Amino acid sequence: MVHGLALTFRRERAGLVLAYEGGALESVTLEPGLCRYQSDGIEGKLIWAFDGDVLHLEGFALRDVTHAPAEAADSRGDAVLRAPMAGTVLSVTAAPGDTVQKGQVLAVLEAMKMEHPLRAGVSGRVGAVSVTGGMQVKAQQVLLEIEEDGE
Repeated sequence: MVHGLALTFRRERAGLVLAYEGGALESVTLEPGLCRYQSDGIEGKLIWAFDGDVLHLEGFALRDVTHAPAEAADSRGDAVLRAPMAGTVLSVTAAPGDTVQKGQVLAVLEAMKMEHPLRAGVSGRVGAVSVTGGMQVKAQQVLLEIEEDGE
């Protein structure tokens, strides 16, 4: 499921500030794969990784479309489900021939000690499924394909 979110990144003396409607996270340290932050006086940490132009942050996939052409913000999804990063497939909930809806969880990937639900980008019928639970996958590896419904 795709949602718009307005974020403002600012470099401050203490690090990086991520401001959003309703609050802000102030980065105390930014390390490879780990961001330690403060928010309203509470300290915490978030696991992060980049995959191309997508920032994966604690199970969320964030893409900056600030300067992208208008079609980049199109809500049309992809009919090919790919691993957003290297990891282990925990489960695959769809089989060839299954009818799926856009946004439906089709697989769960474990990466960076976190579970990442992978969702259908389009509605349609599942075609090829190329992975099973327990398999190791590389970033951008095709996991399954969906034959789109005519919309």
